[in-house]
Amino acid sequence: METWIRHLRSSSWTLLRRLQSQFDLPWVVGGDFNEVLVQSEKFGGQDINYSSVASFRETIDDCRLLDLGFEGPSFTWRKSTNNLNNIMERLDRYLGTRCWMEAFECFKVQNLDFYGSDHRAIILHTDFRQSLKKSMYGRSPLFRFEPLWMVTDSFSEVLQSSWHTNQLSATSFKEKLKLCGADLRKWSVYEFGNIRRRVEDLQSELTGLNKAHPSCLDTDRIKKVELDLERALSYEEYYWRQRSRGIGLKEGTGIQNIFI
Repeated sequence: METWIRHLRSSSWTLLRRLQSQFDLPWVVGGDFNEVLVQSEKFGGQDINYSSVASFRETIDDCRLLDLGFEGPSFTWRKSTNNLNNIMERLDRYLGTRCWMEAFECFKVQNLDFYGSDHRAIILHTDFRQSLKKSMYGRSPLFRFEPLWMVTDSFSEVLQSSWHTNQLSATSFKEKLKLCGADLRKWSVYEFGNIRRRVEDLQSELTGLNKAHPSCLDTDRIKKVELDLERALSYEEYYWRQRSRGIGLKEGTGIQNIFI
């Protein structure tokens, strides 16, 4: 069975590469990819297969696709065996090229409910009229640096990678800044999503877990949700402190050292 699944994945990656090689157009692809990108996209069960994950990442890079992020719960697939062996993963997503994202600047991906399936329904909203209006009048989303980004371990790595990668393709310093800003906006959506929604989802899940009979409490899951909630609440607090007090860069983010 596992051999057959690997064969299907390999065929899918080959198909994506073939499509990318045949057309030089903005494109988006979404659905159940039956694979995660990082360990944090899986809960329960065995650790991820890094070789399989690497193949998925290489396919995305070869096709010049980017994860469009999401709003809603993180995991889109679940396998419930018993209370202690639940497995959840983010297998469903939308991927798009940079050109597609620039054409549909007002897109939004939502992870919905399971609706009788073991996969969540996911929907991609594209406000074409609003995107077209921005294109016609030359408007683009205002870039805003968020000090909140600096509290994550991955920010510096993402920024440096984007800056040096765009150095090869950008024709001017201004264009380089624009491309780097676009990369940071998309990374922010993936890293943080909707913070308030994330907090509410975790609070709701924790309430449900704690209502279980003492003999059925999933203590490992409760601890993980509590840690995730604590982190999400700290992000939210930092975000609103910035908004209410305008602390911006005054707290000493040290951004001047990032490009050195």
